[in-house]
Amino acid sequence: MPLESRAAAIRAPVGTEIRPALVIMHHPRRRAGLAELVAALGDDRPNVVVDPDPTGPPSPLRTAKRAWAAVDSRATHHVVLQDDVAPVERFGEHLRAVIAARPDAAVALYVNWRSPHNSYLARWAALTGRPFTDLAPHEYVPTLGLALPTEAAVELSRYLSGFPDDFRDDDELVTGFCLAAGLDIVACVPHLLDHLPGSSVAGNDDHGARQAAVPMPAGEIPPTYWQRTVTKPPGRRRYTVDLYNSRCYLRFIRPDAGEPARHPYSWPWANWCGLVDADSGHIRSRFSDWLDRATRTVDAHPADLLELWAAGYLAGRDAGAVPGPAREVVDAALGTLVRSGVPNGSPDDLLELCRAAVDCGRGAS
Repeated sequence: MPLESRAAAIRAPVGTEIRPALVIMHHPRRRAGLAELVAALGDDRPNVVVDPDPTGPPSPLRTAKRAWAAVDSRATHHVVLQDDVAPVERFGEHLRAVIAARPDAAVALYVNWRSPHNSYLARWAALTGRPFTDLAPHEYVPTLGLALPTEAAVELSRYLSGFPDDFRDDDELVTGFCLAAGLDIVACVPHLLDHLPGSSVAGNDDHGARQAAVPMPAGEIPPTYWQRTVTKPPGRRRYTVDLYNSRCYLRFIRPDAGEPARHPYSWPWANWCGLVDADSGHIRSRFSDWLDRATRTVDAHPADLLELWAAGYLAGRDAGAVPGPAREVVDAALGTLVRSGVPNGSPDDLLELCRAAVDCGRGAS
């Protein structure tokens, strides 16, 4: 039977008690941190699946095949974590609440702060007060931590077994599986995991820092947060706002054109913001107004400040004026935008500017 025809069978029954089973994909090079990770998961004692060929060519897929196959039939959901993650406080409690809110979806527990499209979707969800965001169907599913209904995990393990280990990247294959199975692909916002620093055993050191796009705020949030509803329909984001090396770009999304999400074509905001019905002159003018009113000097080049202002303004304009976004979550999202996008300057001062730009953009939506 084709995978598409089995889609209904791999969804978790709605209304049942959530019983997740956890599996850790482990490489012996990270043995020193494994006990700490297991302890951080609390009462949810994970099954540890070790890379069967740790001295072989790097291949996340090699271990992922075995991790997704290690299903506990008594569980409603199968959760696979990589071994270089830092779970939030009360991880198990939040995990159950997250799964209960989206029991029949593929739920990513983390999004990379520099992923081309999904990082923007996660931050947009934070700005609009949404505890979940749909992820881009044309971008890889973040597999640093992923929860699936148990029957879907069984089907995924069968699907992965059909590919050789030297295919290497499990995340691209998980994307194809979820789309074929008709599973919604979402991420919880804020995220329940962050990525630990250190060298990559998968050969991804050239990707730079890979922290969470919307980390859990320092004050944390109650598990009831995941039941929040937002009545305004999300729409489909047709562009993303990218801040890289202190320069703001617009990346236009054309999935029907067959362009991969990681295509290199991003455009300077000042020349192209008219395509999203924004006016570059107005953005510059509002930035000058803010700069004139600033009560303290911000330690960064004025050109860099304008670029950050443009990124915040355009993101705020895209989010619109919405009631009740959680301020702590908004700040977590904007904080990573600042830290990942502006290599120089004081994060606290830049966050204040970015907040003001977002609020200004909301008022112009």
